[in-house]
Amino acid sequence: MIALAAYEDDLGPHGQLMSEATSPEADPANRKGRYKYVAGPKGADGLPVTDYAAAAVARAQKQFYDTYPDAPRDGHIWVVRKVNR
Repeated sequence: MIALAAYEDDLGPHGQLMSEATSPEADPANRKGRYKYVAGPKGADGLPVTDYAAAAVARAQKQFYDTYPDAPRDGHIWVVRKVNR
């Protein structure tokens, strides 16, 4: 459990370990660096991946706040459910 907590604490917002992502070994200017990072899914460098659950939240938020423009915008929890089509 302690090792898992330490691992999760080191994860960055991109899913990579911050200790590695900020290492001189990853610096593209370091000719002796051992690795580099490439954004995008394998085989589609530079392209974003769409998080469809996050997109559903964004659409729901827009619709809600367009309908209720005076509603407070803090404290809301937007629940996402996976449903069959």
